[in-house]
Amino acid sequence: MQHGYFDDFRAVRDQHGKIFSSPERLIDAQAAQPFPPTQMLRPDGVQCTIPPPPGQHQAALLCTAFRAGAEDILASWSTPFKERYGSQQGTHYFELSFVESAVMSVWPFKQIILRAQLGKAPIPSPTQATSSPAAHASRAGSSTPGQSLAASSSPQVPPMPPQQLMQQKKQAQLGKESASQPGTEISHEASQQQQAMPSSAAQPGAECNLSEQQEQQQQQQQSLVEGSTDQNSPGLEQNEAGAEVGSLKTSTMQTDYLFHFGDTTRIRKALEMPNRLTGYAFLIDSNGLVRWRGSGLAEKSEVDGLLRAADQLLKSR
Repeated sequence: MQHGYFDDFRAVRDQHGKIFSSPERLIDAQAAQPFPPTQMLRPDGVQCTIPPPPGQHQAALLCTAFRAGAEDILASWSTPFKERYGSQQGTHYFELSFVESAVMSVWPFKQIILRAQLGKAPIPSPTQATSSPAAHASRAGSSTPGQSLAASSSPQVPPMPPQQLMQQKKQAQLGKESASQPGTEISHEASQQQQAMPSSAAQPGAECNLSEQQEQQQQQQQSLVEGSTDQNSPGLEQNEAGAEVGSLKTSTMQTDYLFHFGDTTRIRKALEMPNRLTGYAFLIDSNGLVRWRGSGLAEKSEVDGLLRAADQLLKSR
């Protein structure tokens, strides 16, 4: 009797996707079966073969799925593996997706599937988008950096008091009335010189005072910045060191997403994958031999067995 979709669904429901039990220890190399060579496609359309060439990876985890609903199952195996080894040399993770549908294996659906995986790129965060110089300029208004710099550097002259303006008007009227008298020309010119002298002398002084105040403010700001950097320098060094250590801890290994379009009967029989609704995990060594395997949602004991097997493969190199 042929094995159908409802049989697979019933097995997943009753057995939680467990098709076979995971070994408690690393499978001996003499008893291990090779992973069948299979032609795969990368998201960019480049062809490759799984397993990778001998000696390329000491311990590589290959997770396989036939349906999109098995993503959580694959993550239950891959997440602990990637968190444990990160970017450690000799380890790698492959996620294999098998597309058996004849419709999805031809253009344009095939290209849509590949481009969907290829398009999963990081998006710039809103803080990066708003921290650009153009964004700052838009928030500051229509003024350019050159205009703001000129406005801040030019000294501001205080407005003239109203009483001084009234005196200048009166003196101007008196000057017009006495312009016809010759004796008053000299006194008028002298009075104008006396009035001009304080005003002209006041302007350099104001400029000097403004420049001195600006220099003092700059010196105070510089001293405050130097003091704060001196006090905070040990903490900054610790933060930088902590950031480096944190980046090493949270780093994950490179993931290769590979696709196979077409019939999968040969590989399913070789690796004992009769159920298409669940997911499978295979740990292979540098020679492409399956040294450990799992199916369905990973349990705590199975994850521990996977990590122990990978440790043994890494120690044997």
